[in-house]
Amino acid sequence: IGVMSARSGARGHHGKQHTNRLMLWVMLLSGAAAVAVLSANRYLLSAHVLDSPIATHDDAQPLNIRIHVADERLLRLVVEECSKREDSVIWLDRQGQLVVQEAVDFKQCPTMDALLPGKDRGLSTCTDMALYVMHAGARIIPLLQAQDMHRYNAGCGAATARLFWHTIYPSFIVDREDVLHMMLVDHNKLLAKDTLLHEHMNVFLCKTRVCQELMRRHVVRMGYSGHVWLMGHSSSDPSVDVRLGVQHKDLSFLHIKGRSSQQHTQQLLRCWVTQPHFPRLTVVGAFAWEEVKMYGDILNVQILPRVNHDTPQDMHRYNAGCGAATARLFW
Repeated sequence: IGVMSARSGARGHHGKQHTNRLMLWVMLLSGAAAVAVLSANRYLLSAHVLDSPIATHDDAQPLNIRIHVADERLLRLVVEECSKREDSVIWLDRQGQLVVQEAVDFKQCPTMDALLPGKDRGLSTCTDMALYVMHAGARIIPLLQAQDMHRYNAGCGAATARLFWHTIYPSFIVDREDVLHMMLVDHNKLLAKDTLLHEHMNVFLCKTRVCQELMRRHVVRMGYSGHVWLMGHSSSDPSVDVRLGVQHKDLSFLHIKGRSSQQHTQQLLRCWVTQPHFPRLTVVGAFAWEEVKMYGDILNVQILPRVNHDTPQDMHRYNAGCGAATARLFW
C-alpha cells in the first residue's frame, strides 16, 4: 500500500500510523485495474489493492502507544454515541473531535456517508461503522426523507461514497455511474428482497473469508459487476484498560460459547491449548463431555459450568426424581 499524506509534518506521520495499523480500504474502479483512492479531510490514501497476503511495507512505523490509546478512547466515544439508537448524524471534525448533529448538513460532503437508521445502531454495528468514521472520513447518517434526498444528491453527488450496512435502502441509490455505492456485508443477514439491488453496488466489503467466497459466487451467478473484498475484523482494544504495573499472570480472558457454531468456540480452544504461555481463558456455556474432555488437563483453560464424564447421567437422575412434578422453562 502506498500512502501519501495530504499534509506534512506530524499530521502526515499520524495519518501513516492510522493506515499502517488498520489497513482500511475503499475501492474505486478504473478500467480493469482495482485501484482504491480515498480522499479524506486530513489524508489522501492511494492503494493498489491486491488479492494476496498483506506484507509489511518498508515505511511502516512502530506503534505509538499514546496515539493508540487516544484513538481507542475516541473509538469508544463514537460507538457509545452511535449505540444510543438515535437518528443522529455522527462524524469527526478536522481536529478529530466527535461531532453529533440532529440533522444532516447538506453543505458538508464527507468522503463517505454510512447509512444507518437509529433502529439498526447496536453495539456490534456501531463498532463496524465507527472504524470507517475514524479512518475513512465517514459520516454516519440516518434515513432521509424524499425531499431531503433531492437536496443531498444535488449537494454531494459524486463527491461522497455511499456505504450500506447489510441491507440496501433504494432511496439512497442514485442512478449515476460516478457515484460509488458500497455494502458492508454480513452474509447471515442478507435479505432476498435486496438481491436485485446488489446490481447497483460497486463494492461488497466482507469481514470473513466465508462471506467473501459466498458473495463472489453470488455476483458471478447474477452477472453483476461489483467487486468483493475481504476487510477482516477489528474491534475495541481492551489492553488500553490494563493498569500500569499489572503483570501478565494477572490477566485473563472470557469467551461465551452461545449456540451458534459461528462463535468458533472449538477453534478458539484448539488455538489456546497450543499456547501455554497465554493467560487463563474462561469459557462459559453448555458443553457435552466429548467436547471438552481433551481440555481437562490444560492449566490456562477453564470451562464453566464444570463438565465431567458423569454429567450426562445427571439428567437421568433429575428425570427420575422430579419427573412431571417440576415445570421446565427454556430461554
